[in-house]
Amino acid sequence: MNTTPFDRASLRLSATLLLVGQILYVLVTLLHTGGEANHHSAIFAAYAASGIWAAVHAAQFACMAIFLGGVFALYFALDDQTER
Repeated sequence: MNTTPFDRASLRLSATLLLVGQILYVLVTLLHTGGEANHHSAIFAAYAASGIWAAVHAAQFACMAIFLGGVFALYFALDDQTER
């Protein structure tokens, strides 16, 4: 007899999406061009010289989409849809 008010498979999906999204975001951000952020002329020159800036930002966007998918999956997994 299942006495939990939520589906364990949905919780596993949510946890997986949250963890994968966050880990991938951290790994992709390691490829982001760095430098002293308050030295604007130098940092913007470094951004302009970076050949992968578009790919890095697209990957960061995709990672956040995965992460947000996990948040929404968690919401629906914990949403009590049974009438009591």
